[in-house]
Amino acid sequence: MTTRILLHRRLSSLNATAAGSDGGIAKVEFYNGTILLSIVTAAPYGFNWSNVASVTYSLTAKATDK
Repeated sequence: MTTRILLHRRLSSLNATAAGSDGGIAKVEFYNGTILLSIVTAAPYGFNWSNVASVTYSLTAKATDK
């Protein structure tokens, strides 16, 4: 899933919901464009992104099935 979002705070919480075809997710990767921001290997899939400037970002969450 890719979404464009305008962040207005210095700290933003990014979260994704993911489910695998066999019921398991190995990891969820969060990207800003092509820049990897975080890898989360356990639910809930999310992280806090700090020092975020108030501009438009192209954010992607990529889930990998187990």
